[in-house]
Amino acid sequence: MSGSCYVASATPATTTGGGRNGAWSDSEQLGNSLRQEEDWQTTITGSDALTVISKEGCCMSRVVTQLLYSLGANPRVVELAANDERFVDTPHELPFILVGGHALGGVDKLFAAHIAGNLILQLKAAGALWL
Repeated sequence: MSGSCYVASATPATTTGGGRNGAWSDSEQLGNSLRQEEDWQTTITGSDALTVISKEGCCMSRVVTQLLYSLGANPRVVELAANDERFVDTPHELPFILVGGHALGGVDKLFAAHIAGNLILQLKAAGALWL
């Protein structure tokens, strides 16, 4: 099983300036937050059709990758360092699965898609499966 895997370092993001009188308005914060999340997903996934993001040493990540390998997919596995504070307040559960650069969700969403028969179709559409 040869999926690409790397550990992301803990580099907290900092924001300076912006907005009126140096403060961000709610809409500016929301817009920036959404752009940062899109940029982050693009940076993490790159051109990979299938990406699994998890904490370092996560047992559920192994379950997810084994399921994907058994279907014939070869996911890129991104393991975040255990002390990475960027995901303390994230709305996403880890492991988090991205298919074709779009968020599929956590383990529950992956299994739900697999049981419903949609997962293979999504993987084929993203180019993660060839057959």
